[in-house]
Amino acid sequence: MKKILFFLSLMVVVLELVSCGSSEATPASQPAPAQITAPQPAPDSTSPGGNKESVPEIPSISDDEVYKLYDLCQPYVERNFYTGTPMDDLDADWSVMDENYGNPSRKYHTLAEFKAHILTDYPLSECFLDGLFAKVSDMLYEHDGNLYVVAANRGTDIFVGNEIERKVIRDSDDRIILRVTHESVDDTTGNNTVTGSFDADNILIFENGRWVWDDIEEYR
Repeated sequence: MKKILFFLSLMVVVLELVSCGSSEATPASQPAPAQITAPQPAPDSTSPGGNKESVPEIPSISDDEVYKLYDLCQPYVERNFYTGTPMDDLDADWSVMDENYGNPSRKYHTLAEFKAHILTDYPLSECFLDGLFAKVSDMLYEHDGNLYVVAANRGTDIFVGNEIERKVIRDSDDRIILRVTHESVDDTTGNNTVTGSFDADNILIFENGRWVWDDIEEYR
């Protein structure tokens, strides 16, 4: 009898221990909070960290302004580079100094000085001006601190008559074509007979902050 009571008491104790252990809930592991990253704004072209280069605004130019630039430069190119005379007064008389040199220019002492003056006072691109200098390289000389020119004249091979028409063609925002139509003249007989017409395309570009001629049709 005593053994039965002992076993019953032992079972009660065991059951109480089991029920006590199961009543304590084990806390579930909680996931780590998600990391939220705020979106970063794209770099602005005007901010110090921006990597975009600002594009200079190209000023508009009217047809009349294109005509004025042409009227300024075309006679200069024609007179100075076809006759090879870097002079201040386009109507000044020049005489041959000897068989190698013409009269020295009254203003320019070197080709570089002459070129700098042209680029400052006339809307011509440097590349176009270099091409013109190359064509008259055998007519211009630096000698004893002066710029000399071989005397030349207009000649008799005049084949351009009166101007007929001008047309501005806007090729792009920074490139304009001025198409000038002239009479074609036959001067072989000295009568300046008009034989037809031809178009001369003159190229105006926006370069280094200003409008300059990249090409002017050369004729006389």
